Amino acid sequence: MLKFLLPLSALAGLLTACQTQPTETPAAASTPAAGAPQTPTQPTASEAAADDVAGARQWLMTSVEDYYHTDSPGADAKADTDTTAGIYTRRYKAYKLESINLEFAEDQDKAIADFEKKWAGQYNTKYVGTGGFLFTAQDYGNLKVTRCTFKERTKDNGYLFNVTIRDVTYKMDNQGDIKVLQTDQGYKIDDVLEY
Repeated sequence: MLKFLLPLSALAGLLTACQTQPTETPAAASTPAAGAPQTPTQPTASEAAADDVAGARQWLMTSVEDYYHTDSPGADAKADTDTTAGIYTRRYKAYKLESINLEFAEDQDKAIADFEKKWAGQYNTKYVGTGGFLFTAQDYGNLKVTRCTFKERTKDNGYLFNVTIRDVTYKMDNQGDIKVLQTDQGYKIDDVLEY
């Protein structure tokens, strides 16, 4: 009798267990309810935006310091290259080169008017500066970004930062706003506004 009782009780236990199994899908496979807190793998829009700002800020600080370092080629040589390793957009390089060359124009009034007309829809020509690509100084030593504060998103989805840069070699400080864009080649500087 014990031979039949043991398999019979196992069968009864198995049937009971099958009837009490949950019929809901696992939580991981379900869609979160509206208003429910999101998991760490799903950042909120504001967290993603903050990460984007932090990434652009970090890139800007590191790139300026690495790009303008005495162990690297001169700023003018780098500004003229069209490689993805450069830190400026092609459009900004064209704009800035044209502004630098304004002082060499025979008819400066006409050259300035033409320049402002050409670039007015893309840049605020009032703040272009006529010195180097970054700020007015033409010769850079080792640069250190001493302040880089996010100001706002631009209409073209760029990041505008208020930046102070210290030239530790020549003991000069420069301040202005720098716009960073996300491009196919990564972040690039697309404008430097000198005040």
